[in-house]
Amino acid sequence: MEKLVWFKFSPRDWVMGKIQRCPEVTQARFIRLCCLYWNKECCISLEDAEIEIDKEHLDILISKKVILVENDFIKINFLDENFEKSEGKTNKLSTSGKIGNLKKHKPELYKRFENKKITLEEALELQKNKVATLSPPDNYPIATQSQIVAEKRREEESREDKNINSVNTINWDGLLNFFNETFSKNARVFETATKNKYKARLRSGYTKEDIINAMKTVKNNKHHLENNYQYCTLEFFSRSATLEKYSTKSEKKAVTNNYNGTL
Repeated sequence: MEKLVWFKFSPRDWVMGKIQRCPEVTQARFIRLCCLYWNKECCISLEDAEIEIDKEHLDILISKKVILVENDFIKINFLDENFEKSEGKTNKLSTSGKIGNLKKHKPELYKRFENKKITLEEALELQKNKVATLSPPDNYPIATQSQIVAEKRREEESREDKNINSVNTINWDGLLNFFNETFSKNARVFETATKNKYKARLRSGYTKEDIINAMKTVKNNKHHLENNYQYCTLEFFSRSATLEKYSTKSEKKAVTNNYNGTL
């Protein structure tokens, strides 16, 4: 990560954030962890994080949801967002970084790569282009094992879409319509990456009602209203920082705008 020598940091988010609920020593350890996380291309295992700052402080940060845990790796959301926005992120990753990133975000692809069923290049292509959820072009040289993965993934997503009452499943069409009507937008589809972020928020403890309440609160927010909701995107409401800031401020009342309340 030769060019990524710095990351954006908001003093306001620090002063107002959950980190203030932690002891000062833990706050200092968190700064150290952030630097290491960034230097390691946002890919550190839970075990390595514990070694670096001690289990006591790591447990505090996890309990306060300052950091999250996913697939035995830690997640620091504001750094992940910094990293996602960095130009040419994929090209900046070293080979070890690419493998670590794959292991963190796509363990099923990493396992196939580790077992030599697909090459690293195939695994990265599947991760980048979401081949597991799309039909590849006729001339695309995809491995047989990868085709099996793609079929299996399509079947899983189909089951998820039908099971709209599942705790970790969202009625995407219903949420899309509510978003468009609330902010007078014309969004047509949910990107797969954005869907995955919403699912991650549900797994981390946020609810479907939190998402709706956040949208309702932002609709009446002076700052967003004056800016004609230009920052209000589907991805914006998939961020934990957005839900943390806005979801608890909306009144507990039935959702309007012809939305039937089913996510």
